[in-house]
Amino acid sequence: MMRKRNLIWASFVTMVLVMLTACQGKKSKTGGFFGASGQPLEMVAVLPDGYDTPALRDSIRVAFSYPMQILPQEEALVKVMMTGESNFTQMFKAMRNVLYITIDKEMYTKPSIGISRDQFADGQLLIHARAESLESIYVLLRQRGAYLAELIHLEEVKRLSVPFETTYSSHVARLAEETFGNWSINVSNNFEYTNTAEDFLWASDQGQKGRTDFMLYSYPYTGAESLTADAIIAARDSVLKTNVPGQYEGSYMTTEKRVPPVVRQFELYDLKQIELRGLWAMVGDMMGGPYVLHAAVDAPNNRVMVAEMSVYNPGGKKKHLMLYAESQLYGLRPKDVPYAPLP
Repeated sequence: MMRKRNLIWASFVTMVLVMLTACQGKKSKTGGFFGASGQPLEMVAVLPDGYDTPALRDSIRVAFSYPMQILPQEEALVKVMMTGESNFTQMFKAMRNVLYITIDKEMYTKPSIGISRDQFADGQLLIHARAESLESIYVLLRQRGAYLAELIHLEEVKRLSVPFETTYSSHVARLAEETFGNWSINVSNNFEYTNTAEDFLWASDQGQKGRTDFMLYSYPYTGAESLTADAIIAARDSVLKTNVPGQYEGSYMTTEKRVPPVVRQFELYDLKQIELRGLWAMVGDMMGGPYVLHAAVDAPNNRVMVAEMSVYNPGGKKKHLMLYAESQLYGLRPKDVPYAPLP
């Protein structure tokens, strides 16, 4: 059990290292030879000299205490480190996510947020928070902290999705194409166990702790009402009751209804897609955890395709497992469409 868990985390760390060293050996966009460093969902905040106070540090911590949606136990989405402007050395300049605060009453008349990339290292997101006064920075952090945390979240998903263009489970991709005919997806090689049924594919790393499951399934499309959260959850519960039994007789996977899902719409591969985040539970058992799914319409076949990741890690942290899991869902596409990492 422990060996399996270690292998899962080793694969995650390997993925991160591959991304961080992707630009080694070639000239970088920033003129150096290194990529951005640090762990996913880490950020360094650079405080202006003369304003590095406990109050400002506390304000930054509060602003970025926004939790990842939706987890059984709350986990802050972004881990924040801090340094003063005069101590913003090369070690910090190489960080993957940077919040740079500037206060200058001669230059600025109101607070603003600016975004730049690759300024000090390849693959870096640099957030500029600018204002004419410390009080305006406090207001800016209160108003935009949750937005900025989600911005970093999406940036990490983009970073982690890149390697799946070339390194993925060809076995799962083949099963997806065989089961659904004209759809494919690129997911991790960690999914060693697979099982298929009619209009259903299940792949799992089979870990008892730190376990991730991938499912691909479909249900009939009858119009726009088929893509509402209620319709997706109803189809999900029906499919999982049939195909995902628990360890006890009569037990099966379902959706935890006491926690409303978080819904997001986006477009990828010229397809409008729906993302749902929620919690799953086992009927007849004491298991549960978070899930995230993407649903897209397969118009030629009058069906909705759903790719889903669920995580089970009782008593343990789930944030990074979910981040790595959700980054794989963006490969859901018709099989004749090339994989495209998020822009």
